[in-house]
Amino acid sequence: MQSKVRQTVHRLINEKGYASLLDLFLKLEKITPKLVEEWRFGRVPYLERVLHGNLAQFSFIM
Repeated sequence: MQSKVRQTVHRLINEKGYASLLDLFLKLEKITPKLVEEWRFGRVPYLERVLHGNLAQFSFIM
């Protein structure tokens, strides 16, 4: 998991010039673009509710 997170962060930085946590969760398939959109429009009260995985994984990724 550590190498996958590291590689994904490097890839995001090369593509965009920065790496956001939301982009990282999207690339790691912990959330779908549709769920992100629902969260942005307030249909999901908080992002953690729709992330795929457990709190230990999210903590490690952050």
